[in-house]
Amino acid sequence: MNTPLSAPSEMGFFSLLARCGSFSATARELNVTTPAVSKRLAQMETRLGVQLVNRTTRRVSLTPEGETYLQHARRILAEIDDMEQLVSRTLATPQGLLRVNATLGFGRSHIAPLISDFVRQHPLVQV
Repeated sequence: MNTPLSAPSEMGFFSLLARCGSFSATARELNVTTPAVSKRLAQMETRLGVQLVNRTTRRVSLTPEGETYLQHARRILAEIDDMEQLVSRTLATPQGLLRVNATLGFGRSHIAPLISDFVRQHPLVQV
């Protein structure tokens, strides 16, 4: 049974299969056997109830259902990637309050120039 956690994995697998164009090339990319690729595709097709690819001895070509699946899978995978980049970027951006304690002379001569550069690079930080 397909769980929500395995859906992106299936879409990524199918996208790779379409890009590689053969079971053997996909198997090399995934570092698995060709029968493992064939079995995974067969499981997807069984779960969906449709044939996604036409198989020949050397190549695979997408059926109309496979084209539809691929189009949506690539869009969804791109959205997942965009979301992850957005989230990781906000977590990686320094923000908040930074308190610095130093003596007056040391603060002016050594800390202040560093703080000025830091605040220019990270405008969401309040010093």
